[in-house]
Amino acid sequence: MSFSRLHKVVTYALASLGLGALGLGGELTPAAMALVALATIASWWAEGPRIESGAWQRGWNVALLGLLAVEILRGVVGEPPLALALEMSAALQISRLANRRRAAEHQQIAILAFLH
Repeated sequence: MSFSRLHKVVTYALASLGLGALGLGGELTPAAMALVALATIASWWAEGPRIESGAWQRGWNVALLGLLAVEILRGVVGEPPLALALEMSAALQISRLANRRRAAEHQQIAILAFLH
Protein backbone atom coordinates (compact mmCIF):
# COMPACT_ATOMS: atom_id res chain seq x y z
CA MET A 1 0.00 0.00 0.00
CA SER A 2 1.38 3.40 -0.94
CA PHE A 3 1.87 6.08 1.68
CA SER A 4 -0.80 8.34 0.15
CA ARG A 5 -3.35 5.50 0.23
CA LEU A 6 -2.45 4.63 3.83
CA HIS A 7 -2.72 8.31 4.80
CA LYS A 8 -6.19 8.49 3.24
CA VAL A 9 -7.32 5.32 5.05
CA VAL A 10 -6.04 6.61 8.41
CA THR A 11 -7.63 10.02 7.83
CA TYR A 12 -10.99 8.41 7.10
CA ALA A 13 -10.69 6.05 10.05
CA LEU A 14 -10.04 8.97 12.39
CA ALA A 15 -12.87 11.02 10.92
CA SER A 16 -15.23 8.03 11.11
CA LEU A 17 -14.40 7.50 14.78
CA GLY A 18 -15.25 11.13 15.51
CA LEU A 19 -18.46 11.04 13.50
CA GLY A 20 -19.39 7.74 15.13
CA ALA A 21 -18.97 9.35 18.53
CA LEU A 22 -21.52 11.97 17.48
CA GLY A 23 -23.98 9.20 16.68
CA LEU A 24 -23.43 7.47 20.01
CA GLY A 25 -24.41 10.62 21.89
CA GLY A 26 -28.07 10.15 21.01
CA GLU A 27 -28.63 13.76 19.98
CA LEU A 28 -28.67 13.10 16.24
CA THR A 29 -31.54 11.31 14.56
CA PRO A 30 -30.92 8.04 12.74
CA ALA A 31 -31.76 9.80 9.46
CA ALA A 32 -29.11 12.46 10.13
CA MET A 33 -26.52 9.80 10.96
CA ALA A 34 -27.40 7.85 7.80
CA LEU A 35 -26.93 11.02 5.75
CA VAL A 36 -23.59 11.68 7.46
CA ALA A 37 -22.46 8.11 6.72
CA LEU A 38 -23.46 8.33 3.06
CA ALA A 39 -21.77 11.72 2.62
CA THR A 40 -18.60 10.43 4.29
CA ILE A 41 -18.49 7.45 1.94
CA ALA A 42 -19.17 9.65 -1.09
CA SER A 43 -16.34 12.02 -0.13
CA TRP A 44 -13.84 9.15 -0.52
CA TRP A 45 -13.92 9.69 -4.30
CA ALA A 46 -13.41 13.47 -4.16
CA GLU A 47 -9.84 13.79 -5.40
CA GLY A 48 -7.58 15.23 -8.02
CA PRO A 49 -8.74 17.89 -10.45
CA ARG A 50 -12.28 17.84 -9.09
CA ILE A 51 -11.36 19.30 -5.70
CA GLU A 52 -8.89 21.74 -7.25
CA SER A 53 -11.57 23.52 -9.27
CA GLY A 54 -12.97 26.83 -8.09
CA ALA A 55 -16.52 25.66 -8.78
CA TRP A 56 -16.09 22.75 -6.35
CA GLN A 57 -14.87 25.11 -3.62
CA ARG A 58 -17.66 27.64 -4.25
CA GLY A 59 -20.24 24.86 -4.24
CA TRP A 60 -19.10 23.66 -0.83
CA ASN A 61 -19.04 27.22 0.52
CA VAL A 62 -22.59 27.85 -0.68
CA ALA A 63 -23.78 24.49 0.68
CA LEU A 64 -22.29 25.15 4.13
CA LEU A 65 -23.69 28.68 4.28
CA GLY A 66 -27.09 27.32 3.23
CA LEU A 67 -26.93 24.66 5.93
CA LEU A 68 -25.95 27.28 8.50
CA ALA A 69 -28.99 29.37 7.51
CA VAL A 70 -31.26 26.32 7.80
CA GLU A 71 -29.78 25.41 11.20
CA ILE A 72 -30.34 28.98 12.45
CA LEU A 73 -33.96 28.88 11.27
CA ARG A 74 -34.47 25.52 12.95
CA GLY A 75 -33.02 26.96 16.14
CA VAL A 76 -35.40 29.89 16.00
CA VAL A 77 -38.41 27.57 15.76
CA GLY A 78 -37.31 25.60 18.80
CA GLU A 79 -35.07 22.72 17.76
CA PRO A 80 -32.51 21.71 20.41
CA PRO A 81 -29.35 23.79 19.92
CA LEU A 82 -27.00 20.93 20.78
CA ALA A 83 -28.34 18.73 17.98
CA LEU A 84 -28.07 21.64 15.54
CA ALA A 85 -24.47 22.30 16.55
CA LEU A 86 -23.61 18.62 16.17
CA GLU A 87 -25.18 18.50 12.71
CA MET A 88 -23.17 21.55 11.67
CA SER A 89 -20.01 20.00 13.10
CA ALA A 90 -20.61 16.81 11.11
CA ALA A 91 -21.18 18.88 7.96
CA LEU A 92 -17.89 20.69 8.53
CA GLN A 93 -16.11 17.35 8.87
CA ILE A 94 -17.62 16.09 5.62
CA SER A 95 -16.63 19.34 3.95
CA ARG A 96 -13.03 18.85 5.05
CA LEU A 97 -13.08 15.24 3.86
CA ALA A 98 -14.35 16.32 0.45
CA ASN A 99 -11.74 19.09 0.19
CA ARG A 100 -8.55 17.47 1.47
CA ARG A 101 -5.88 19.02 -0.71
CA ARG A 102 -3.15 20.09 1.69
CA ALA A 103 -1.84 19.17 5.11
CA ALA A 104 -4.00 21.91 6.65
CA GLU A 105 -7.20 20.08 5.70
CA HIS A 106 -5.90 16.83 7.17
CA GLN A 107 -5.06 18.66 10.41
CA GLN A 108 -8.56 20.13 10.49
CA ILE A 109 -10.04 16.65 9.99
CA ALA A 110 -8.04 15.37 12.96
CA ILE A 111 -8.99 18.35 15.16
CA LEU A 112 -12.69 17.98 14.31
CA ALA A 113 -12.52 14.24 15.03
CA PHE A 114 -11.07 14.90 18.47
CA LEU A 115 -13.69 17.59 19.15
CA HIS A 116 -16.46 15.19 18.20
